Amino acid sequence: MLAQTTVIKLRSNQVYDLKDLVKMGQKERNIKYPKVTMYNDTDMMLVKDSMNRYKKNPSDENRKFLTTLANKISDDLDIKLELRRQDQFLETVLFDYITLTR
Repeated sequence: MLAQTTVIKLRSNQVYDLKDLVKMGQKERNIKYPKVTMYNDTDMMLVKDSMNRYKKNPSDENRKFLTTLANKISDDLDIKLELRRQDQFLETVLFDYITLTR
């Protein structure tokens, strides 16, 4: 404080070891939308960020964007989308993408 400097810690406090990774790989995962691999990481970050934005601020504009996004993805994957289940659909798409690409 005397030198008017700040220290920023960049390391994470969470530590993972090989046992944790093996447990993650052993979980049974049901892939609902295998065609989701047609997207890339940037596309899925848009999905994730859009969902987070809506959760923080559930405005009509954010809801319309989620609806447009869900409709576009369902069209790309040839899936009939239920209007009431858009949030769950996007979460499942995101989960499937992570499971298949990691």
